[in-house]
Amino acid sequence: MRRNFNNIVLTIFAATSFMLTGCEDRTIVHTYIPTPIDGWERNEPVTFSIDTVKHDADYSAEIYVRTTTAYPYDELWLIVTSHFEHPPLHRQDTLKCNTGKTQEIKSPSGLLIHDHSIPLSPIPLKQGQSGTVTIRHYMNKYEIQGVSDIGLRLKANSL
Repeated sequence: MRRNFNNIVLTIFAATSFMLTGCEDRTIVHTYIPTPIDGWERNEPVTFSIDTVKHDADYSAEIYVRTTTAYPYDELWLIVTSHFEHPPLHRQDTLKCNTGKTQEIKSPSGLLIHDHSIPLSPIPLKQGQSGTVTIRHYMNKYEIQGVSDIGLRLKANSL
């Protein structure tokens, strides 16, 4: 009887250890940075620092934009610049974000916010690379109102 109990405890411990070590989070960044809601200028980039990449992989990238009801346009154009070192990788993408009807959520400050996401093509990263992803708007108007946050998510497609 005591032996069965020890085997059960050992099995549970081994299974838990395997699950905790076998399931590695593939997301290397998933965060938002606030922008000046009263006016985001074209020359004010939002920059995300990417710490040392742990695994060679193609990383899916997604840009997130939060707008308020003060945003006056149906679309938002963004320039996304990815710059990594060791080995060097430099890439620039132009994205169109449709800001029409989307899910509306209420922020803690009471503002109504619209959530938008725009996928980027995968970024091939190597172990040991670090770098930045910089986002700026590319609208005709130099300063735009109603953009509250810009977000970035990088996740390994497979390890």
